[in-house]
Amino acid sequence: IKDKTTILVPAVINVGEGPNGFFVTTELINGVPLAKIGNKCKTVATANAKTFVEEIVIPQLRELKSNTTRFNGVVIPPPWTLATPEFVFCHGDLGPFNIMVDPLTLKVKAVFNLENRGFYPGVFLK
Repeated sequence: IKDKTTILVPAVINVGEGPNGFFVTTELINGVPLAKIGNKCKTVATANAKTFVEEIVIPQLRELKSNTTRFNGVVIPPPWTLATPEFVFCHGDLGPFNIMVDPLTLKVKAVFNLENRGFYPGVFLK
């Protein structure tokens, strides 16, 4: 996402496998998850996030295409394969708990928790 779009996502610092399984370490983004913004700020922060998702996230993800369905970089058995790349990249779990907001400006600082990402039919972006 970071290399192919302007969507704000944390930089990956490390990826590996430890005693408890696979892990990904990302940069720390200072902010507050949209789901935890206080009531006084919730209306403005939610409107800002909605605009960000509708004008930045969805249009740019829609441009990332594949001809094979994939979940988290892995082909899902049995894969759906098309002659043309019509599957689009989806976050897989985009909601208020995965959008970091600046508590002062109430603007989106980052979208995170992309562990459910993959290439899916375009309707999944709605």
